[in-house]
Amino acid sequence: MKKTNHFLELFFNPETVAIVGATNNAFKMNFRIMQNLVDLDFQGQVYPVNLGSDQISGIKAFARLQDIPHKVDLVVSAVPASKTMDIVKDCHEVGAENLVIISGGFSEGGAEGQKLHNHMAAFAKEKGIRVLGPNTLSPVNTANRLAISFNPIKKMKRGGLSFAFQSGFYEPKINWILS
Repeated sequence: MKKTNHFLELFFNPETVAIVGATNNAFKMNFRIMQNLVDLDFQGQVYPVNLGSDQISGIKAFARLQDIPHKVDLVVSAVPASKTMDIVKDCHEVGAENLVIISGGFSEGGAEGQKLHNHMAAFAKEKGIRVLGPNTLSPVNTANRLAISFNPIKKMKRGGLSFAFQSGFYEPKINWILS
């Protein structure tokens, strides 16, 4: 696929993806995010990040973003809202400029969540970190088999379609159409 200089390029065509909060616990939603990339044979390098595991879904895991030995094009934060600001700061520290925040509990969660959201957004903007989310499912790219979703996706027809959703309502329906 031809690379462009579009500001969303690395959200849809990353060569490296770090999943912060990846887990081997199949009963947690963040398990599915990692497992989708494995099941669909994502055409890039995946780095699971988890403090307590050496391996996630059969892939070497790292305790922190700072431990990954390569530049990361896209960071996916699948940790609770209360820990997300730390991930945004870690992104700045390692030079990761693209972040997807899966978790909710921000502006939709009341005054404290709104305060956290505003602080995080201001920091990300100041440091030049692009953010999709929070509380989002996406992106999905059928060409490279990238699927950042906690909905199970077992197969995906390969093609030239990419999408991002701010709402989790439509994403499972589109995934069903693509399978």
